[in-house]
Amino acid sequence: MTPRTYRRVETHGAGPTASGSHRSAQAIRTRAELLYASATAIGERGYEATSLADITAVLHKPKTALRYHFDTKADIATALLEAEFERWETMHELVDDTNRTGLAGLITMMRTFLADNGTGPYQRAAISLLLDAPVLDVTLPAPPFTARQLVAEYLTEALEDGEVDGAIEVKTASDSIVDATLGVVLRYRLEPVVDLEDKAESIWSWSLMGLGVKRPHVLLEKYRAIALPPHDIETKRLL
Repeated sequence: MTPRTYRRVETHGAGPTASGSHRSAQAIRTRAELLYASATAIGERGYEATSLADITAVLHKPKTALRYHFDTKADIATALLEAEFERWETMHELVDDTNRTGLAGLITMMRTFLADNGTGPYQRAAISLLLDAPVLDVTLPAPPFTARQLVAEYLTEALEDGEVDGAIEVKTASDSIVDATLGVVLRYRLEPVVDLEDKAESIWSWSLMGLGVKRPHVLLEKYRAIALPPHDIETKRLL
């Protein structure tokens, strides 16, 4: 990492601006800290079981600190999902920017998704919110695409390129792969550090065999997760 270079700045006559900038940076950090605490609580307990008091208690801050940034718990959930959806779009773009076939894209995307889900609370909170959304009495933002749509997209490419059995039904196959992968996420979502890719390896191998892939372990070994940039919330929290 390149060392930071600090330049001495004359502050005479610039007190209000410097002070305002400091307050602005502090506000950004505080908001990110609140989202971090919220994601941790929601990921562990679920949306309905998490109260505003639970969130502020984690950070040892008064409720007024929370109200300054978010009016309601639904606003917090919305902010968490919007940040995660932006990350999904980044992941999709990075996978599509690689030279790949349909199966390579499918494996790379699944690996990247699980590798990222094991790195922080934001992803686990988003999964929890999306699963609970149909029964919650709040309106949450919709994702830019669903996992089923994305898997079906890659499977369609693989089918057109003759990489999988021509008799497969794309929707059925994509539903099966997504459900199995999501099962791994849910099984281990409360564990702070876990290699989700490793846990899903055998499931993916069987899924690929069901698609007519002769040596699935070779493909799984060949195509790895793509490194994503740091999470936007985490970057702001550590400013």
